[in-house]
Amino acid sequence: MRWHPFKPALPAALLACTLGTGALAADGQAVYQQVCVACHQAGAVGAPGLAPSLVGAVAARAGQPAMRQYLALVLTHGLQGRIVSEGQTYNSVMPAQTQLSDEELAAALSHVVRDLAGQAAVPAFAAADLAQARASTVSPKALRAQRDAALAP
Repeated sequence: MRWHPFKPALPAALLACTLGTGALAADGQAVYQQVCVACHQAGAVGAPGLAPSLVGAVAARAGQPAMRQYLALVLTHGLQGRIVSEGQTYNSVMPAQTQLSDEELAAALSHVVRDLAGQAAVPAFAAADLAQARASTVSPKALRAQRDAALAP
């Protein structure tokens, strides 16, 4: 058999065509299971006194610009201090998820809102949404105030 100089590249090219760009994107369910489930639990239902549910009132408003921005900021800057969520008071810390890429954060957030919370009509979060949040500056107090404003009737 004669060696052809393009053969070594063929398997990689075939793999790229087979996988497509979607399969190479971050898997939101996997990110959630690896990073978020410890506090927010399976199904994102939360843990009383530790972490609020992610599938209630916040997810229900995830299509609104103010809530989308708030959610991206929480993931990129963290959240600390007292919040009230669905009648439960929480006074703890959610660390900024700086170890995750914007793509991973967008995929996890989209998974929570669209799959776990059943808000399939809400547009998926994009890496650009998280990059914009990551580049911004926000104090913990201002972030809690933004939460209150986004949840106001």
